[in-house]
Amino acid sequence: MGPMAIDRIFVKCSDDNVICETKNTIPGEPNEIFLKAACGASPSVKKFFILIYSSQYLSRPLQTWEFYIHTLQRVDVTCVEGQTAHITLVLKGSSSTRHVQCFTSHPGEIKVAPGEPFMLLANSVHELNLGVRPRLKGNKFMFINVVDIEYHVLVRSWLVSVICRAPYITKSFELQLPVGGGKGSNKRISYTNGIPRRKCSSSDVTVTTCFSSKRRE
Repeated sequence: MGPMAIDRIFVKCSDDNVICETKNTIPGEPNEIFLKAACGASPSVKKFFILIYSSQYLSRPLQTWEFYIHTLQRVDVTCVEGQTAHITLVLKGSSSTRHVQCFTSHPGEIKVAPGEPFMLLANSVHELNLGVRPRLKGNKFMFINVVDIEYHVLVRSWLVSVICRAPYITKSFELQLPVGGGKGSNKRISYTNGIPRRKCSSSDVTVTTCFSSKRRE
């Protein structure tokens, strides 16, 4: 809370299981409220109110705050920029069979299989395969929600904490470009794909890549 014309504030929570308290501060300094609330299993939601008073007898209300705490299961993923990291999540069924589908907060960077609606049988265990491929290095939070598409009920949620580092540099090339535009610069690079699958290329700048296919038997 910002500077106020009172020396001390007093707080009361609508939930007796939530611990909330304030500490004496120097006059003119912001007042701080400390909260401690126990959370349930994912994806439960906890709701409570914090009432702020200027009197120790709770007779002069100042503000009322409303809190929603969403409980999510956290999953940590470490990957390399431009490469896909694969992990598996375990989805447990409830006491009844549900028709569910998975949704992500970043569809372009995280893929979930199965991506189509499927039946989550009662008391069963289902595996979800994730492919995480961030576009930029750094830390990022992503969300995965499993929703009952018939009753529009949230079944399960995950918080995916992604740590993406820059790729290791194995080769470097120098290009000379004319100042002020004009014709571009061409560079021919020899590369042999050592695995029996096709590969794709990506870059963090605008680069046109052309492949001269010479298949090796």
